[in-house]
Amino acid sequence: MCFMAFLLGVCLLAGRSTMAGEPEAYQHLAERMDVYFADDRPRVIESYAAPYPPGPDGTLERVAFTYDNALAAILFTARGGPDDLRRAKLICDALLWYQGRDPFADGRLRQAYRADQDLTTALQPKTPTQFNHSQTGELAWAGLALLTYFQTVRDPQHQNPFADPNARYVQGAITLAQFLVDQLRDDIFKGIYLGFRELPFDTTRGVPMSDYGAVTTQPQEIRIPLTAFASQGINMERLRAISLVFGDAQSPTGTVTLQAIKLVNAQTGASLVIDDFADTNPVRNALGFEIGGIVDISPHPTGRTLRWNSADGSIDYWYSLLVADPNALPRLDGADYTDLALVLSGAAGGERLTVELQGYQLAQPRVTAKSTEHNLDAYVLFMRLFDVTGQTAWRVHAEAVKEFLQISAWDAAGQKFWTGTLSDGAIDQSHLVEDVQSWAVLALGQVQERGGNALNWVEQHLALASDGFSGVDYGINTGVGDPWYTPDPDGVWFEGTAHMASAYQVSGRAGGVDFSDFYLSQLDQAQQLAMHANGKGLVTASHDGVTSGFPFFSLFASPHIGATSWYLAATRHYNPFWHTSTSEPVPHDTPAVVDLELSGRILEASGQPHPGALVRLFGLGRYPDGRRLEMLTDAQGAYWFEDLQTIPRVSRAIDRCRLVGSCRPLRIRVSACQRRWWFRDLITGKRHSLLYLDPANPQDLTAIDLIAEPH
Repeated sequence: MCFMAFLLGVCLLAGRSTMAGEPEAYQHLAERMDVYFADDRPRVIESYAAPYPPGPDGTLERVAFTYDNALAAILFTARGGPDDLRRAKLICDALLWYQGRDPFADGRLRQAYRADQDLTTALQPKTPTQFNHSQTGELAWAGLALLTYFQTVRDPQHQNPFADPNARYVQGAITLAQFLVDQLRDDIFKGIYLGFRELPFDTTRGVPMSDYGAVTTQPQEIRIPLTAFASQGINMERLRAISLVFGDAQSPTGTVTLQAIKLVNAQTGASLVIDDFADTNPVRNALGFEIGGIVDISPHPTGRTLRWNSADGSIDYWYSLLVADPNALPRLDGADYTDLALVLSGAAGGERLTVELQGYQLAQPRVTAKSTEHNLDAYVLFMRLFDVTGQTAWRVHAEAVKEFLQISAWDAAGQKFWTGTLSDGAIDQSHLVEDVQSWAVLALGQVQERGGNALNWVEQHLALASDGFSGVDYGINTGVGDPWYTPDPDGVWFEGTAHMASAYQVSGRAGGVDFSDFYLSQLDQAQQLAMHANGKGLVTASHDGVTSGFPFFSLFASPHIGATSWYLAATRHYNPFWHTSTSEPVPHDTPAVVDLELSGRILEASGQPHPGALVRLFGLGRYPDGRRLEMLTDAQGAYWFEDLQTIPRVSRAIDRCRLVGSCRPLRIRVSACQRRWWFRDLITGKRHSLLYLDPANPQDLTAIDLIAEPH
């Protein structure tokens, strides 16, 4: 989009009401929240409305993405009416319910949940097919939603947040943040890894039926708790087959007569019959799937009799009931049941059979790629936890993430943020996206240092006019030869256009360019006139199939909770990252003002001098281009730095350092902003902390020696 088009749009916008479209957008969120339940049950909102985008189960109907729901809760809280806060609470309560009942029991959430699950009777969360992952961004946004609600409803009489009647919300946010730190932090190169991915591969786990009951000559029901299989790594939501394996060295022969195999809920009495053996067809069960096995099968007046003989030990005898199409999704969802029940009778030895479940693995491998977008989310979560709790550890974690964002994720040559890094640590230079540019402005500020240039990059590479609207695309893929190569934008992404409107509001306040009103005018029109618009919510894209540059990820013209929430944020001049107005400074955006005189020795933990080695000194947030300063200690580990504000002075300091033969005390003065300084030994990779200074009480500090302790 050319600059003149912007100017024309701005001129046409005189007199735009800041309330334009806001009541209708909130109405859309409320109506979508009440599709499946309209009372005070904790619940999440189906992310899309008809026409639904395609999904693994055909469409994305009933799919409630965690990120979308966190945004909706934040925007309900932002308006803050009684019904808004009621709805925000219900979403936050649902997030806490999911967190407390996840099979891993480690504080995580999943990428999405089923919007039609009644949480007042459910046993464990139900996740849609292929959205069972746990990713940093979703967890961070959920934490921000919990914090935002807590900060709004907390009792001002309680200075200690943990003594507040609503402390469970801040504690839930802490649990999510701690999961990111404990499970996904990169201690060497900084930042938070992408997350954990579901393995779409089958595994089989078995338990001996004799642990739960004895087979007798009279029919009886034996129940095996599903937790016996889940603890071995079977995902109860993704079942493919139930099998009976007969015979062992002690009981090579036997007979069992089956009358029923079913899943039951011991609490509610609900059951799902896998097979009641009323049909004598030996190759079909009650669910309509095939039966297979190597056993002698014969009809029986009250069931089906299975006989086996493995006396020679040459073959395992088994009997399987498929419960889902092995070549299609979804698998059978057993999450609403507590037990596998078998109604059977048999001769001696029948109790020796092993019952097996086959399905997706519960285990999830860690993905060591990093997303700039997700790290922006994590940075704000950590910093807001510091603001709310006063616990300095959260600021330490935030500054470490900020180092990744300002050094690894920033492209100084191209004046933009990279999308992230690949699993091997290399920069992903093919996928270039909008959200990391605008979100960096909203999360970090830094309009003059980085943010303004990042927004300008979006205008140059992703802005376009399409389908009667002007806005920005999701992203492009510049990887020549990549099957998803899409070097040019091909449609308007309305959610991203709302990102840009909000970011421009921050930019304008900081003295940068502000095209927010122009973008808001386009969103107002899209609310009424876009493809599949309903006059209330915002659709995701200006037409179906807008490319993103990523595999199997396209955007569709479907009403979307996320796009609607970002439209509301822009309309309200609200920054959902920080729960502040976009007319206010982005929190913690104060640049460092540092005067530094530093000399001394690096010592080993034992107190012995550190041998001369190449050492790198990092000063967080001081250099817009992310330059790193290198130096050499002398043979005794001595160093000496003076004022580090300019590169020429740094060069002189490094040269001087090489000539220093004795140590002097360390003296540092830090003003205006807290900063963490440390050394990294480039040979061992160890990181050595120096000082952590309180911005509220800047002071001169003196230290005779530095002890090299890995951080």
